[in-house]
Amino acid sequence: MRITAPVSPNRRSIAGFNLIEVLIAMVVMSLAFLGSSSMILTTMKATHGGALRDSAVRLANDMAERLEGNKAAALNGAYALAAGAAPGAGADCTAQACTAAELAGYDLAGWYNLVQSKLPGASAAVTRTAAGPPAVYEIRLVWTDRAWGKSGGDGTETFTYVTTRAVSP
Repeated sequence: MRITAPVSPNRRSIAGFNLIEVLIAMVVMSLAFLGSSSMILTTMKATHGGALRDSAVRLANDMAERLEGNKAAALNGAYALAAGAAPGAGADCTAQACTAAELAGYDLAGWYNLVQSKLPGASAAVTRTAAGPPAVYEIRLVWTDRAWGKSGGDGTETFTYVTTRAVSP
């Protein structure tokens, strides 16, 4: 004699229920992937802004070291650069010997070109705030970056980094 298990009358509804479970799981997974991609995008934006701030700090320190390296010109105010002004080309101090003032012009031109290449929409100023000794210089860098998460306007935000350096004889 053969014994068979009774067949459930709802077998088709159980098979359909598995399909609904799979569809719900796919929706949940797609929402998780969407949230992860949003988080990655936010991280990338923050990393870009941090890299620009790091560049600004490094560029300001570069100018401060140039001031220290050419103290004679720094004490005479040869490193002054007005905001929004580009320095002249000046002498090429790699090809010929330069005076302290010519070296200051060469330093300003090279540094200004670095600022323009590293920071978007950059403006740089080097201002002697005290004649000294010690001569005190303010180094100011201003640049623009995208304003993430802000509505209205042109979609940019302006950042400023300011540092000072005292140059003693």
